Amino acid sequence: MFSKILPWAIAIFLALLPTYLVRFSIGLIPSTLLEIIFVILLLIWAGSRPDLSKIATLHRTHRALFYSTLVFLLSATVGLFIANDFLTAAGLWKAYFVEPLLFFIILITSLKREHIGRYIGALSIAAGLVSLNAVLQFYVWPGGIIIFGHIIGEIPNMFWRIEEGRRATSIFLFPNAIGLYLAPMIPFFIYAITKLWKQRLSRVKESIIKIVWYITVIILSIWAILLANSAGAIAALIGTLVAFSLAYKSTRIATVVLVVAAAIIIPATPLKDPFTQEVLMQNQSGQIRLQMWKETLEQLETQPILGNGLGSYQEAVQPFHKFDWVEIYLYPHNVLLNFWTEIGIVGAVAFLIIVLQGFTAALQKSNRLKITVAAALLIILIHGLVDVPYLKNDIAMFFWFIIALGVIAHKK
Repeated sequence: MFSKILPWAIAIFLALLPTYLVRFSIGLIPSTLLEIIFVILLLIWAGSRPDLSKIATLHRTHRALFYSTLVFLLSATVGLFIANDFLTAAGLWKAYFVEPLLFFIILITSLKREHIGRYIGALSIAAGLVSLNAVLQFYVWPGGIIIFGHIIGEIPNMFWRIEEGRRATSIFLFPNAIGLYLAPMIPFFIYAITKLWKQRLSRVKESIIKIVWYITVIILSIWAILLANSAGAIAALIGTLVAFSLAYKSTRIATVVLVVAAAIIIPATPLKDPFTQEVLMQNQSGQIRLQMWKETLEQLETQPILGNGLGSYQEAVQPFHKFDWVEIYLYPHNVLLNFWTEIGIVGAVAFLIIVLQGFTAALQKSNRLKITVAAALLIILIHGLVDVPYLKNDIAMFFWFIIALGVIAHKK
């Protein structure tokens, strides 16, 4: 019985990733609704009598991934014990490392190719609702709506709420969370469309309805990212599109022409200054990040190997902080520095090796699923140059879903 409901349980879990926002405590232990749902999923998986030999198969067939994942977890465990606040660090260790890796094990021991469409469909429902909420929030209720005397759905920061410079946040607490959540999902929605397009002759009506749905979700997702003004996500989507278009002969010439045309046209339009400032990081956001990276590197000179431990960045970088008018963020907003300060340089390198496996998989006898995995990972990597595309409950889970699909894509 459990084996039959497990695929549906995984799909429901993927659809409910944003429920980490519902927080509470069980005694002295902080928790989230997502963690409760994950425990239920874990029990269903255990009851399904999983084939644990697939973990040994992973060791044989993907040794670089297996050992880099092990090093990644060990580095996080070291980061737990050297952290300034053990209880806070334990919560991060559990939510960002232990539970996502358990989810990865659930997937590689149970995931089959015929389940992939169901899982992508579940993600599309969540993405559609998050995106639609962002659109309505931006145009209809930036100040929220009152339900039973409580304000629901407002843009949390006053400066993001005013008409000039408004940025949608949807259900999240900050605008960039929209891009972090939605951008890496878009390649999977495109993958679903290509699969359905092949099936259209045998199941015309059903396929067309689903294709229209996925196109709608893609449009809404991109619209939501634009309304959030998530420059990192926009750059990641464009960069990934250009990279993969250049990789194929059929689109290479057209891509080169479009890139050259953009390079000629943009300097002659009003977009020149904001585009230049964004790319060269001359605007306020860019200057803050450059200063933050400088402070982080100065601080890491004092802890170059192990970093500062989980959840200890803000306290560690305080003596090096120069911009008093800017808060110290939770992380330094760069994929390498984020992990370096949290779990040390070895853990940061292990993460990059894990991501690299997705790219090498796409280069070896590529199929559409491998290419989709590589595209999602490239979006995460590009976005990670200026943001934090892993150290967040929902994104950590989704990252290991991507890696699991990469493993499945290798199978004949």
